[in-house]
Amino acid sequence: MSDTWLWMTAADLGRAFEAGEIDPREATEVYLSAIESHPQAPGIYARVTADRARAEADAAAARARAGLRRGPL
Repeated sequence: MSDTWLWMTAADLGRAFEAGEIDPREATEVYLSAIESHPQAPGIYARVTADRARAEADAAAARARAGLRRGPL
């Protein structure tokens, strides 16, 4: 896992997912960890749906393996 992923654009992350350079589930865990550890998270986020984020990441990984990309982001 890499904290540098937190600073990548959505387009760059999408390309990295498609190329197999970054696993969507791993990236999601990095983002969820950053949210959880942020001292102001309760005031920033009304709701964090971690289970849904993980499910969406798994679906994105499956699409990437199949060569199916929804769009540039």
